[in-house]
Amino acid sequence: MGWNSWNSFGCRGLTETLVRETADAMVNAGLLAAGYDTLTLDDCWSAVSRDATGNLTNDPVKFPSGMKAIGDYIHSRGLRFGIYASIGTATCTGGTAGSLDHEYQDVDQFASWGADYIKADRCDASGLVLKDIYARWRDAIVASGRPIILSASDNTPTDEPWAWGPVTAHQWRMSGDISDDWGTMIGILDRNFAHAAATAPGTYNDPDMLEVGNGGMTDAEYRTHFGLWALMSAPLIAGNDVRSMSDATRTILTNPEVIAVDQDPLGFQATLAVDHGNGLQVWFKPLAATGARAVGLLNRGDATATITVDWNAINLGAGDATVRDLSAHADRGSFRDNYSVSVGPHEMALLRVVGTDRVVSDGFLGDQPWTYMANELGPVERNASNGGSGTGDGGPLMLNGSVYATGFGAYAPSALEFRPNGACLTFTADVGVDDEVGRLGSVLFQVWGDGRKLFDGGVMTGDTPTESVNVNIGGVQSLRLQIVAVDSTSEDHADWANARVSCAAGRPPNEPPNEPPKASFTATPSHAAPWTLVIFDAETSMDPDGTIISYEWDFGDGFNGNGVVVGHAFVRSGRFSVVLTVVDNRQTANATSSEITVNFPPMAAFSVSARAAPSGWPIRFDASLSTDSDGTIVSYAWDFGDGQTDIGISVTHAYAHNGTFTVHLAVTDDLGAIDRAEGSIEIGNRVPTIVSASPQAFVVMGANEVNTFVVVASDLDGDPLTYSWIVDGVPVSGSSSSYAFVASNVGSHVVRVVVSDGYSEVDVGWAIEVRSSPQPPGAHLEPVGAGPFIEVFSGIALASLGVLFLVRNLRRRGR
Repeated sequence: MGWNSWNSFGCRGLTETLVRETADAMVNAGLLAAGYDTLTLDDCWSAVSRDATGNLTNDPVKFPSGMKAIGDYIHSRGLRFGIYASIGTATCTGGTAGSLDHEYQDVDQFASWGADYIKADRCDASGLVLKDIYARWRDAIVASGRPIILSASDNTPTDEPWAWGPVTAHQWRMSGDISDDWGTMIGILDRNFAHAAATAPGTYNDPDMLEVGNGGMTDAEYRTHFGLWALMSAPLIAGNDVRSMSDATRTILTNPEVIAVDQDPLGFQATLAVDHGNGLQVWFKPLAATGARAVGLLNRGDATATITVDWNAINLGAGDATVRDLSAHADRGSFRDNYSVSVGPHEMALLRVVGTDRVVSDGFLGDQPWTYMANELGPVERNASNGGSGTGDGGPLMLNGSVYATGFGAYAPSALEFRPNGACLTFTADVGVDDEVGRLGSVLFQVWGDGRKLFDGGVMTGDTPTESVNVNIGGVQSLRLQIVAVDSTSEDHADWANARVSCAAGRPPNEPPNEPPKASFTATPSHAAPWTLVIFDAETSMDPDGTIISYEWDFGDGFNGNGVVVGHAFVRSGRFSVVLTVVDNRQTANATSSEITVNFPPMAAFSVSARAAPSGWPIRFDASLSTDSDGTIVSYAWDFGDGQTDIGISVTHAYAHNGTFTVHLAVTDDLGAIDRAEGSIEIGNRVPTIVSASPQAFVVMGANEVNTFVVVASDLDGDPLTYSWIVDGVPVSGSSSSYAFVASNVGSHVVRVVVSDGYSEVDVGWAIEVRSSPQPPGAHLEPVGAGPFIEVFSGIALASLGVLFLVRNLRRRGR
């Protein structure tokens, strides 16, 4: 179920704005809640040519945000994302690039955009073998690893899509395009009816999209249109402008009782039970509930008329049955053997009739009542081969030279239903292609129980040995015998020979009590983002004294599955309790459950008031940059890398020691998902500062004079300072901030002090000239640091001439 852009908007009207508004409207108007969960973009979304890497790409004007962004928006509204492609060299109307010989590449591209549904249209496909081309799409989807529904839109179906569709696609077109008028719509019904047997659970004839609400028919005709599609178990794909639909249109499209007919798990397509003439017809199909039938009393004529349905015509037993009008949501009462109602022109009374099933009993089925029969050529023959299109024109049932007295001769596609109503244990038959076609034909046989596939055989031809089928049907209410045509319907004469059910009551007296099976499964991953494929594997389930015949999954989000290993993508965030129920060959069930968390994880990010600071300095850590796209962050946990932690969106921390520290932030959202971010903080030492030094940088002393050199230093970090004095490059004793220098040797000398806080150093120095007789004091000069000092005065220790030259210059500059 879903919506497609084509019927209302065609090529020109398809834009990004339309898609976003339609997604919103599908949610707001109740379509999603009613089951319409897929929004599909038809032709004209793509650019004329492929991009530089050879990929399909979006029309930049109509879809400026790109297809990934469109898919993300559709998903954010709880919908699935459908997209259009052409199997040929170009699309049908847009004239843009087709996918011929690019199937794997294009499916991978669609999967990367999050596509959940592909409408692969037949355009520019002359000369192609359709079953082979669509098989490429099927295989490409499997290779992509993403569960994508394939719609084989063979819009000029001359290649029998009802034959190869069931083994290739999920749905396949079986008529030309629909248009918004009564004649075209009713003609599609007739065409589809001819191939009713091809439809089965999970694989459907597709009579094209709905025209309900587009204005070409009356509301009464639209109710008939919608009801007929439901009777056919057709895909319900709305094609109107859902942004502005009338209340009448909304009522038709969201009628839950009619939708339930379409979505019935048995998946039968309605057949024509009675044609009364003058356009008055009775259509019906079995429903899953015991004794239940969906019945359409159709008036194709132009005048009001009374239409009657006999219980016998819909394969119910004689007696009373209840009738409910599904369009009117009204119970009509209980009626014996038949029901009649007045039906207006182009209208249909869509009914749910519940009566008494004709139940099969132990023995061969050849002469027992079926509750449904559809066959590609003529009727299914009882106790004879199919023969041809007439009734009773078959010969003996014969498989590989063996003649069988009882069974069914069919022509694929073919479907039969019987109602054991839970009273039978096994179904057996010999199956194969009847000898009347020699080595021709190609079919496969399936046995279904209550809408679940219990047996799926391999492809058989006229050369294939007869196969004996033995299927456990304990507890089964609805037994379906299905034959698939595989590639074409040519010469597909196929037999259910010696078909029988074993319905012995109870179990043998010496048989021990049944031990129940044990359900068990794994989920990979157990935490996933929306639309991520989760694989559920029940291979660890076991049955101590028998065989598990059914694995049923309830994913907790309104969707179900069956099989030992299944994949499922959850479309919204939340915690989902997934339940696996296994049933053994004696119909004993066991269930187990596990919780799956579906969530886009939060994104952790933080800022700091300082990336580098001294110890003791308060630093502000702020995590308000962290986000959660589909929930709320409930926890902010900090690890500062120094053994200290804190919690909160904004915290303050001061480091006690120097070093490089890695800060870790962990944020947790309301579904338990965690994301982490980290950053580094440099906690360093501030270099000590020389406040003053005396005397001046250049000192002249007389021999044997004493001069005290003093340095005043500070440390902003409060670290204790040490002082190391060096005279003429040789450390001397003294560790205070002053040093008494004795001029005992005439000549040039250098005194330097190094001040350290244990992490870094700073120094200051003096140049001293010791003379034999005192000299007048020079101009006052400030002390200089070690670098400039060495640069200016290093020559003093080497050449007195250079020293005197520099001193003169310094003195001159001082004046």
